Amino acid sequence: MLAFWLHAHEIDIVHWGQANAKTVDDLWQELMLGECRLQECPIMRLVDVTNVLVQQNGLLLREVGQELRNGRVRHRDSLPAEKMLPGEDALTTARRCLSEELNL
Repeated sequence: MLAFWLHAHEIDIVHWGQANAKTVDDLWQELMLGECRLQECPIMRLVDVTNVLVQQNGLLLREVGQELRNGRVRHRDSLPAEKMLPGEDALTTARRCLSEELNL
């Protein structure tokens, strides 16, 4: 259903799910979980994100890879980050991020 909506709004999804791109199903999951929302005019995916800065003794925690739900691995070189959920504040999101990413 989402793919039809995207097509009706002239969004080309032919390369979605290739290389580092997420799939239409990934977008649907994000929408259902409240991790993002769609704006209609212009069409845009809106996401609230919390970046987490963890620093100790001059060292900085970096995320070097991400394993997607389908098993694919995306190369990353960034601070740990997490999409905020509806009603969540930045501190709660940061704690959830570290818990999920570091299995705490």
